[in-house]
Amino acid sequence: MREIAAPALGLCGYCAEGRLAAVQTGAREVRAGPELNSSALFTDNARMGHRHAALCAAFLFFSGAAVTTAAAAESQEGEEADGQPAGAPVFPIHRLWEDAQKNAVRWQPDWPPAIPPDSFDPVSSGKARRVTITVRDPEAENGSPAIGGAGNAELPPARSPASYTVRRDAEGRFVEFPFLRDGIFYQASMRYGRDRVVEAMTLALSSDESDESTESIEIIVLTTDERRPKTARIKTGGASYFASFLWQADACVEMWTDETGIPLEVLRDERIFHYDSMQNITSISFPDGVNGARDVSAYYNDKGPRYWTRAGTTLSFQRDETGLIIHLEDIRESGDDAPQPPANSSYEYAFDQNGNWTERREIRWTKLNGYLVPREGTVITRLIEYNEPASVTGQAFP
Repeated sequence: MREIAAPALGLCGYCAEGRLAAVQTGAREVRAGPELNSSALFTDNARMGHRHAALCAAFLFFSGAAVTTAAAAESQEGEEADGQPAGAPVFPIHRLWEDAQKNAVRWQPDWPPAIPPDSFDPVSSGKARRVTITVRDPEAENGSPAIGGAGNAELPPARSPASYTVRRDAEGRFVEFPFLRDGIFYQASMRYGRDRVVEAMTLALSSDESDESTESIEIIVLTTDERRPKTARIKTGGASYFASFLWQADACVEMWTDETGIPLEVLRDERIFHYDSMQNITSISFPDGVNGARDVSAYYNDKGPRYWTRAGTTLSFQRDETGLIIHLEDIRESGDDAPQPPANSSYEYAFDQNGNWTERREIRWTKLNGYLVPREGTVITRLIEYNEPASVTGQAFP
C-alpha cells in the first residue's frame, strides 16, 4: 500500500509523525450558488489543512483501524501502488445517490459533447415519464472519441451505438438516469424500499447495452441515516467491497474497504461548481491530478447554453426561434498543439405530433482544399413516453 505524506497538524498520533499510510485523500467539494460564500474558497494551504482534518476525522470515525506501517506496506507486494486490488472500481458512489435526488437531468459544462443539451428535457419538465436516446456515431465506431472525449484525448470514448434512459416511477422518483463520470455517461438505476428510501443502486460500466460482457457495479444500501446511505456493500466483477459515508453540510466523505476491513480509499467529490443567478452551472473546476480533467465553463442565455469552453475548445451554439440547436461552431486553439482542426456541425430534425424531436442528424463540415465538405455525423433517435394529460399540467404522476 502507498504511504502519503501529510502535514503534521497535531490532530492525531499519526499526524505527529507526518504521514498516513494506506489511505488516499480527497478534497472538499464546494457547491457554488446560494450556499457559496467567500469562506468557501480556500487558499492552497488552508485547503491542505482542511483535507487532512477531514481525512483524519473520517478515518477514525469509520474504522478505528490502526494505520498501516511502512513495513506492512512493503509486504503488500500483490497489490497496486495505490493500495487497491487490481481492477477495484473505486469512485465516489455518493454522487450516484445525490444525482437520483435531483428533480431534473440538466446540462452542465462537462457534459459529453455528442449528447444534445435538451436530450432529456421532456422528463425534466414533467411532460414525460421516460426518454431513451440512442446515439450512433460513425467516428466512434471507427475508434475516434466522438461520443466521449470529442477532441480531448484524456477522456475515453464511449461505445457506439450507446443508449441512455431517464425514467421516473409513479411517484416521480428517478429510477433510471445517465450518470456522468469523467466526461462519460453511464446508465444508472435505483431501487427504492419502504418510506421512499434507496435500498440499491446499479451502474453499468459499459454504455453499450448490446454487449453481453457489460460489467456493472451493484451498491446495496445496508444502513441509512436520515434517508441517506450510511453503509453499503459494493459488488462488481466477482469482488465485494464495503463503503461508509460521513455526510457533512456541503459534502460527503466516503471510505471504501475490502471485505476484511482494510481501508482502500477515502473519497470526496473534488469538483468545484459555480452558478449564475438562474442556477445554471457556469464553471466546474477540477483540482490538479483528478483524472487529467480540465476546467470547463459555459455562458447561457434564456434558451440554454450559448458558449461552451472545454479542453482548449470553444463551442458556439446557434438556435432557431424555438430554441432548437441548428448549428454548432467549433473554434479550437490555433497552432500545432491544437487537439483537432476547427470543425462545424449542422443539425436536421424529425418531430412527433407533440412537437418534440425524435431524431437528430448531424452534418459535420470540414475543410478540403479550402472548401467546406460534409460528412456523416452522429444520428440520435429519441423515444419519448408521455404522461397522462393530468401530469402535463403539473399534477402528480399517475
